[in-house]
Amino acid sequence: FLRRDTVVDYLESYAADLEVPVRFGVKVTGIQRAGAVWRLTTDDQTHEAGHVIFATGRDRIPHMPVWKGRDDFTGELIHAADLGDVTRLNNKRVLVIGAGNSGGDVLNHLAQHEPAEVLISVRHGPAIVPTRVFGFPLHRAANLFAALPVVALDPTFRLMQWLFFGNLARYGLTSHPDGGGTRLLRDGVAFAMDDGFVAAIRDGRFKVAEDVAEFRPDTVVFKDGRTFRPDTVICATGYRTGLEPLLGHLSALNDGGVPLHPTGEVDLANKGLWFIGYRPVFQGYFHAASASARRIADAILAQG
Repeated sequence: FLRRDTVVDYLESYAADLEVPVRFGVKVTGIQRAGAVWRLTTDDQTHEAGHVIFATGRDRIPHMPVWKGRDDFTGELIHAADLGDVTRLNNKRVLVIGAGNSGGDVLNHLAQHEPAEVLISVRHGPAIVPTRVFGFPLHRAANLFAALPVVALDPTFRLMQWLFFGNLARYGLTSHPDGGGTRLLRDGVAFAMDDGFVAAIRDGRFKVAEDVAEFRPDTVVFKDGRTFRPDTVICATGYRTGLEPLLGHLSALNDGGVPLHPTGEVDLANKGLWFIGYRPVFQGYFHAASASARRIADAILAQG
């Protein structure tokens, strides 16, 4: 992952180079079709525009399931988005729920520190890839992966996982019935990138448990009846777009709140309404945003 400051510096310099007014701290509260234009209401005024582009991302709102008894839990319960300084978890008993992309990142950080005990709760095992293959950064092969058909992607990643990590099912970390390529392109579920957490599982520092069934005041109960008394529970349980309150009335979203036209495609039912950055690709969000931006700009120019 890029460092936070690197991303912030890039975005600030990009905004400065645009030489267009950028307003911060403004909340959009509504959007309606008004004849040939879109009317947007904000917390301070109303705007009208022929084209509106949503670029708030599919990972905008941290999602935490409502387990039975969750609100009665007396330990620390946080989302992975709020992980913060991992050193505070040294000598603590930690439960990580989920081992996908964000869960893998949390576990990689924990593997570099000294928690007293780490338990990983999973429904389906993640598709895991190494950060480097024989010293070569795997992300540099993104264009190659993007060019492969899904029928070739899934067995390729299964083979890579087996070659580099062996049979993780023996440690309780099973594989999802669908492959990693399918889940990324169909469901938006990204790969878990290993930077130490797999070794921690194989060494016995981290252990794997089944899906969570319920919370009790100081205990978490899993679906097989096993229990664990964590000091901290970290929910690596994904994110949502948060677009439903604004766009639910426009038939522009699927049941999961993701735009039906997520990468700059024309929406004939909502002309002038565009979305950018709502479908993950192997090359990453900045690459996807660049391609979508060109698609949207070309379509707008073609309309005159």
